[in-house]
Amino acid sequence: MLWDGPPHALVFPNLFLGEMSVAIIEPVSPAEMVHRHTAVQLDGVDDAFNARLRRQSEAAMGPAGFIVPDDAVTAERIQSAMPTQPASERGWIDMSRGVEREVSGEAGQRQALVSDETTNRGFWRQYRRVMTGETA
Repeated sequence: MLWDGPPHALVFPNLFLGEMSVAIIEPVSPAEMVHRHTAVQLDGVDDAFNARLRRQSEAAMGPAGFIVPDDAVTAERIQSAMPTQPASERGWIDMSRGVEREVSGEAGQRQALVSDETTNRGFWRQYRRVMTGETA
């Protein structure tokens, strides 16, 4: 795969690996972004196999660029609920589902039920670390 995007693109949180697709998100403004995604293609395999990967990627990553349509609806609702007003005047998005069930594994990873918001909380914890220069 050749990268034709901007050389300044970050890996996190701009890179998303989902199914057999690579997605790169480039914010342009608070209300606009450029989203590129491409199917993973493998060297040394039959052309029919790579064609199948492309079809699988097209099916999984619909026109909204998400794995399932529900994700697109959720993102749209969050965007419409966050009008352009100062952050101090905005409400919060509640991602506490399952926080009481979350436990730490032996290596420090957090575990909970698949329906809990554990992965979303982890994403935003890491985002805060990256954006603030926090080391741990």
